Amino acid sequence: MGLGELPSGSVCVAWPSEGRQAGRSGKGEGGLYTALHMLTPEQRAGFMELPPSRRLSYLVRCARQLGCQGLHIGPELPPPAAPSVLGELKPSVHAGGVFNAASAEPAEVQHVIQNALDFARRIGARDVSFHAPQEPDEPSGKAGARGKDILSEALKQVLPAAQRLDLRLSLETCCGPPFVFADFAEVLCYCQSFPELGLLLDASYLHYAGGDAAAAAAGAKDRLWGVHVSDAIPGGDYLSHTHMPLTHGSLDLAAFIGALREVGYDSFVALEVKGSTQEIRSSLQQLQSLLA
Repeated sequence: MGLGELPSGSVCVAWPSEGRQAGRSGKGEGGLYTALHMLTPEQRAGFMELPPSRRLSYLVRCARQLGCQGLHIGPELPPPAAPSVLGELKPSVHAGGVFNAASAEPAEVQHVIQNALDFARRIGARDVSFHAPQEPDEPSGKAGARGKDILSEALKQVLPAAQRLDLRLSLETCCGPPFVFADFAEVLCYCQSFPELGLLLDASYLHYAGGDAAAAAAGAKDRLWGVHVSDAIPGGDYLSHTHMPLTHGSLDLAAFIGALREVGYDSFVALEVKGSTQEIRSSLQQLQSLLA
């Protein structure tokens, strides 16, 4: 994997130029970087051939070469000896952590999220996000409720830890099959039972589940701490109908970005696209144009 190559699963991150500390939103600025999230087995194997100590610095070099403003990365990377390796790049951590609602235990989920919190502290990130639970292949009818209970037990342990570390923890709005939340309203209702929990709004998953991503942005308001953008087609196979290059599905991206502006959103927007290098670059250009 040569420097600057963009494998399928690369992700772009755009940050408002004014930033959170300024207390106001500004023009969006974005860039591109290579992420482990969603890489093919071959691409992941190539990346993992790098010595552990060089993996993050490799992504940093790619990010700078490609004009990236931030890194939205998973905690499986070895942390740097000092956050200074990131330089001007703004980091955020996405734990992923999809787990089977029928078989996982609270301690397992807690470990995944706690590991992401520890990683965020070591790289100087403030925002940490994680996935919602998934139903098993053959739901028993009780798996969804069990998955929410397991997540709740884990959150009771990790949310105080996040507060002590001055980190913001967000639940990604994964809804519709195969996830345990049917729609955005259910995700929001669950989130509201934890005052310290925010939302990472994934427009692709919401559109796939038949929801209105722009309306969800308005509904999330102050709990909206992160955004994933990609195109989608409602219904069907979620693996092929989500995380599509922009204009390859039916998401009204302009309306969604407009809704983010309306609520004064001022954190990162990650473009989470599976596609060719050209499709990723084209998607980034479209997103930057709307954020400008």
